[in-house]
Amino acid sequence: MSKKPQNAQPATPANDETPNDDNGAENQNANQPEASEAPFVVHAQYLVDYSFENKVMVPYLRGEIDPKFRHEMEWALEINHLEEHNFQVVLRVEVTAHSASQNNETQGEPKVAYIIELFYGAVVSINPQLSQHTDAILQVEIPNILYPFVRQIIADSTLRASYPAIFIPPINFREKFLSNMTNS
Repeated sequence: MSKKPQNAQPATPANDETPNDDNGAENQNANQPEASEAPFVVHAQYLVDYSFENKVMVPYLRGEIDPKFRHEMEWALEINHLEEHNFQVVLRVEVTAHSASQNNETQGEPKVAYIIELFYGAVVSINPQLSQHTDAILQVEIPNILYPFVRQIIADSTLRASYPAIFIPPINFREKFLSNMTNS
């Protein structure tokens, strides 16, 4: 037999104590925007494709490869119109790590240590009332949501491959979008 806590209050139905507004909705929900008022909704974000090509691990572990890598990064956005106001946005990031050999025969010759290619996507809906801002939302706001996840996956994958973690630099998607707008 369970013992009732000493300070327990009797349960009362919510409609006895919760004041309603004129529409019958609870006041606590009155200040929350409805989903239809949001500029966009991210339905899912997910890993589309991922590749880590580890080219020099054995020489790296032997000390034949300089552990100070020079990284190059390229990125691109792919936007697919699915239906009505629904889109798929895929951010592709490729990171190539270069290192110089430490043996005398090929001193200073850059070697590709590893290549990471990551495609990270989202399925989103744009509020139809904001259709004039669709391009900005898809090319600025959504990549800004996806990019921190991409950075984390890349940092984790370099660690798991026994290299020092890399933290790829931030990308100013807004600046790129505005630059593209002025160039077109």
